[in-house]
Amino acid sequence: MHYTKPMKASFTEYLEDFPKVKGIFVGTRRTDPHGAQLTHFDPTDHGWPKFMRIHPVIDWHYVDIWTVSRLTSSLQLELIVSQFIRHLNIPYCALYDKGYTSLGGTNDTHRNPVLRRSSMSSSGRTEYSFRPAYELIEDEEERLGRETKEYHPRTPTEGEVMAQMVAPPRSIPNESAIVDEDLSSF
Repeated sequence: MHYTKPMKASFTEYLEDFPKVKGIFVGTRRTDPHGAQLTHFDPTDHGWPKFMRIHPVIDWHYVDIWTVSRLTSSLQLELIVSQFIRHLNIPYCALYDKGYTSLGGTNDTHRNPVLRRSSMSSSGRTEYSFRPAYELIEDEEERLGRETKEYHPRTPTEGEVMAQMVAPPRSIPNESAIVDEDLSSF
């Protein structure tokens, strides 16, 4: 089944389709907006369909979502190169492979500028691409691709584009010079 309405309406429809469901797993983390005070089990807020929200990853950081760690037999922490979501073959939205790190509405979601990279084409033209979401490390950078009152995409100046070619990834300009795909198909 696919629910294509906004989240609240989709939850309502889902619970009508499956009235025995009393709890739903959600991926909220403490670093998410409004996540700081949540526990592992919280009822929905007033005005939402009634169910228990189950937060199995509430204490995880962004990088934990994508990375698997385990203790080896020698009790040393070993970083497994494969990613958690991908290692377990958990289906996820293909936009994460295209540089999106926080998905919202089709009008306020953009690729994360921290993941932007540029290269020079054979014709001397600057070309842009984005690394996948699982390469992002810092929690506070996850929502840099979402428009807020503080963040509005803009076209980088010529100087910023030139600086980007020699600067490390953290100092690159905003991604707005790239036309995002039409998100309405996702």
